[in-house]
Amino acid sequence: MRDGVFTRRAALRAGLGALGIGALGAGALAAGVETRVLPGRGRLDHALGLDGTPGRVPTVAGVPVTSGTFASKAMKTTLGYSIARPATAGPVRVAVVLHGRGGDHRGAFDEFGMDRFLAQAIDDGVPPFALASIDGGDSSYYHRRADGTDSGAAILDEFLPLLQRQGLDTGRVAFQGTSMGGYGAILLAARHGAARTAAVGAQGPAIFASAADTAAGAYDSAEDFDANDVMRMTAQLQGIPIRVDIGTDDPFYPTVERFVDAFSPPLEHSYVPGGHDNGVWLRSMGTQVAFIGRHLAA
Repeated sequence: MRDGVFTRRAALRAGLGALGIGALGAGALAAGVETRVLPGRGRLDHALGLDGTPGRVPTVAGVPVTSGTFASKAMKTTLGYSIARPATAGPVRVAVVLHGRGGDHRGAFDEFGMDRFLAQAIDDGVPPFALASIDGGDSSYYHRRADGTDSGAAILDEFLPLLQRQGLDTGRVAFQGTSMGGYGAILLAARHGAARTAAVGAQGPAIFASAADTAAGAYDSAEDFDANDVMRMTAQLQGIPIRVDIGTDDPFYPTVERFVDAFSPPLEHSYVPGGHDNGVWLRSMGTQVAFIGRHLAA
């Protein structure tokens, strides 16, 4: 499972789901589906065709993508990055794309085809902007760690100035990400501030309910979790347009729903059939890219 999520609920689903539907009575089956606590519900939904058709990358020519590396003091290593920039005159604004656990900067374009989603959005009338992805570390969760590395600082203090030197407008930026990267997009927006953050797009964001429920390696301690818990950052996030898309079988769904409802009015969102996987995220990628582009242009 992505991001090493193995909460008590996930363990229950995985263990009992392996028994198959036949091991459950019809009444329990119906009740479990209605209350969203059925063990193996994601597997059941998939078998019954209830988790929706997996999303697809648009069949259009993508925006040109260039790649490079830089030596990061904050991460104590060389980081790779890629930029999808439309061929327009003058500087354009940029959205920083953050990958999930175990990913790297290439996934935004090789795996998710975001250069093509960007081209489609521009064809549909969204003002041109750029997408810039970066290596964020295998399980950094985009904050300062006990070993002294800090991928959040690498992005805000090193990558944004690099993008500015390359001719992009970084006066107001957006953040977008999936899973660990969705959480990171929200976290970095809170730290960058409403004055400098145009929008956030988060897909299946890895927002854990408590320090006890976190994936191994995600945080260094309970205190580290508390200091970087985005559920405690609603005040810093006020005024930033945020869109959240998540599958209702995603193990993060209950906590993400609470996060969305913590704002008044609730954040722009969609809850769709499906789990914590690319098929679900590809379904909402076009909406995410268009949402970010509209707010970057505002």
